[in-house]
Amino acid sequence: MLTTEQSNLLIEKLQEQVGFSHQNWQLLLEDTNSEVAASMLEKYIESLSQANHQIQNMNLKDDSEFILRIVHKLSSTSELIGFLSLAKKCRNLQKIIKENSFDQNTENLLADIKIEITSILTSVKHLTAQSQIFPEK
Repeated sequence: MLTTEQSNLLIEKLQEQVGFSHQNWQLLLEDTNSEVAASMLEKYIESLSQANHQIQNMNLKDDSEFILRIVHKLSSTSELIGFLSLAKKCRNLQKIIKENSFDQNTENLLADIKIEITSILTSVKHLTAQSQIFPEK
């Protein structure tokens, strides 16, 4: 489990590299406490990694319901943690899928979501390897 110090360091670095919203993180800290927030961040990163593996080879025509479930979960947790750009893209894709209004821009939006998830995970991996944020398991 992430310690408060580790999560604060990771948040600080992610804010610099991925456009993280420090304001949302502060609201989470005010609503919970640093230990709960650290645990939520760690679980978010794990769920982001799972979503990344699940969504990479999917397409909207065949997998729209499954993609809808993934982006629904990601939109709310991303906003809560502070990844507002990803949250917004996920909400937009949710709306499109629910309205069944697919077009080429929809495929581009899904591609953007995949890229942003990969970017966040790459930053987390790089930061953790660089500064040993996560303890050895």
